[in-house]
Amino acid sequence: MKTSLKVTTAALAISAFSVIGCEHTPTAGTDQQSTVADASACQVSAPYETAQFDNEFETKIDGLMAHMMDRGIAPGAVVQITQKGEIVLKKAYGFADLEDQKPMQTDSLFRIYSMTKAVTTIAALQLVDKGQLELDAPISRYLPAFADIKVATDETGAATRPPSRAPTIRDLMRHTTGLTYRTGAKTDPIAAIYAKLGVPAGPGVSDAPTNGMDPVVGNEMFAERISMAPLKHDPGQQFTYGNSTDVLGAVVATVSGQSLSDYLDENIFIPTGMTDSSFIIDPERQDDFTSAYIVPSQTPARSSIDYTTPIDDLKPQTPYRVDPYRDGIYTKTPDFEFGGAGMVADADDYLAFTNALINGSPRLVSPEIWAEASRDQLPATAKAQDAFLDKRGFGLGFAVRESETHDGTVFPQCGLFWAGAASTYFWIDEETETTGVLMTQVFEGDVRSYFQELLNAVYAKPQ
Repeated sequence: MKTSLKVTTAALAISAFSVIGCEHTPTAGTDQQSTVADASACQVSAPYETAQFDNEFETKIDGLMAHMMDRGIAPGAVVQITQKGEIVLKKAYGFADLEDQKPMQTDSLFRIYSMTKAVTTIAALQLVDKGQLELDAPISRYLPAFADIKVATDETGAATRPPSRAPTIRDLMRHTTGLTYRTGAKTDPIAAIYAKLGVPAGPGVSDAPTNGMDPVVGNEMFAERISMAPLKHDPGQQFTYGNSTDVLGAVVATVSGQSLSDYLDENIFIPTGMTDSSFIIDPERQDDFTSAYIVPSQTPARSSIDYTTPIDDLKPQTPYRVDPYRDGIYTKTPDFEFGGAGMVADADDYLAFTNALINGSPRLVSPEIWAEASRDQLPATAKAQDAFLDKRGFGLGFAVRESETHDGTVFPQCGLFWAGAASTYFWIDEETETTGVLMTQVFEGDVRSYFQELLNAVYAKPQ
């Protein structure tokens, strides 16, 4: 049974907030000195937005989630927060499936889409730690199809030239390759080439090629197919959100000699106890899966990652189910394990992952590699040109908040975060050892407004 799920451009170009950087010395013998951001560490300055959990905190979050469900912005949600490894809040709200009135549970499973990116990037960084992968090596060293990659020189993508330098593994991790997503095919000629070639953007966005070629199956075919399209720009010059982490997942599989899922099982899922994370639903947990919905967004179009509508200005909506918890795309073995968008997980699992990054138990990567991942990696020119990040930073797998915020959403200085297309969100605050998730299953919509309010409830503004 083919699902009706179609992920929109807005959904895949997810909402986001930011992350921050640590001190870094570029890899010896490379030209990265000229293409990465200044090697400055994130220095937490006083007054710091301290995570606050008073006696009224749970009541505040209960009211916030009730407001979201009363407005029909989401049918249900899970909120889970830990501090210093201890659970501060773990609650389920509303319904996992509205039509069946199936209550949301704290162990409900969610399509986490682009929250997969952080996991895949850490997997690749483990291979860097082991000396099996080099950050500044060309992608073509591991995926030969990229040896002849070209850059578009006109608006149609028909005219091309060789890139100014080869795209690297670091470029994949920080989205500076020049790769994009096919979801913008109506307005972006390069994305239209992806659609013609059948380059998939993620689960549910994998229509057959329009030029008669075979559908993409497996890592090797994926790498070959996406390399046939030109890059949008020279590597290292701009931040362009797209299939970069899916290519990185193919690199992990090629270098390790395992499928991406097998590598993640052995090196991340089992060590951290992420027993319910996978690329396909375990039949025994089918009834724990959530259904996915579309809710039209009421926020005026704007590309900045933290632009939202105040929750009291949101009008009532009716969620429309597009992927049921039964017989959907995640019940079938995928043709390709999307390193950038393919995982299913629950709140416990994702916080096991983020807590391991905070406290090193278990240690997933070395302190040196984690410092590299959690610092801003973008050249100033890339941030200045990108409206989506709105001049904020991006590390290796995470967005970067480079300074404290005192107006609007209060997000911790030196905090890390990203989100998923179906309105799943996480953040990491190493300074107070606080990490949390808000998990729903809504494409488009305005759940992001409630994530901002959740952060406002957690972090007190400086006096």
